Amino acid sequence: MFVELRQLKGHFVGCIDRTACNDQLFDHDLGGYGLFDSEAQFNEGIIKALQSSGKGVWVDLTCEMIRETIHGYEIVLTYGDLDPKNILVKGSEVVVLLD
Repeated sequence: MFVELRQLKGHFVGCIDRTACNDQLFDHDLGGYGLFDSEAQFNEGIIKALQSSGKGVWVDLTCEMIRETIHGYEIVLTYGDLDPKNILVKGSEVVVLLD
């Protein structure tokens, strides 16, 4: 199922309803991150969120790693809340992913 989902290409990073990113990294400022129109904007959003969460060598190093290594990826549909309670099964077949 994930292979199929990741075949769906996108033109933005955010929730499927075109709202801001909904992730624990961005929870301190709900609605304050995204919609991102490119991978570069998304990466800068991650860096902004990390820097807002604290200071120190770990934050600085992580931000630098993001700048240096995370680029050149396609934007694809990603399911970020996979949990057994979100998988609806009928018999031995997965029929839907919830949430």
